Amino acid sequence: MLFQLPAGWRGANHPLAFYFNEKKNASGYKVIEAEDGIEALALLMSKKSPVDLVVLDVLMPFMGGTELDENISKLGLNCKKLFVSGYSQFDVVNKGYLNESDHFLQKPFSTSLFAQKVRQVLNDGVPVVNNAEIATQ
Repeated sequence: MLFQLPAGWRGANHPLAFYFNEKKNASGYKVIEAEDGIEALALLMSKKSPVDLVVLDVLMPFMGGTELDENISKLGLNCKKLFVSGYSQFDVVNKGYLNESDHFLQKPFSTSLFAQKVRQVLNDGVPVVNNAEIATQ
């Protein structure tokens, strides 16, 4: 999996980065971090194995999540996407950044909510019933 982390989220001291490190070890997720959309696109183009999920911040410097999403589609990469933003889903849909059908999570969010949403996206939109399912994946 490639998680594109929003700017400023790098480093083991950030709770989300710590969560990713835990999940990588506990669940077998391979997490690749990118500082921005340009770096994420380069990583996606260089990957020899498939990427299951990309987490994109809707608005970022250089190349935002929506532009990166367009580039992923142009490359024909078949990966699921989870968009995050400090703005509400209503706002990002209303301003034309996303469609209502896009997977979305508003910041700030807890690591458990993030884990549930990741599992939901990977399960093709089927909501997670309980935390036991997350622990067994």
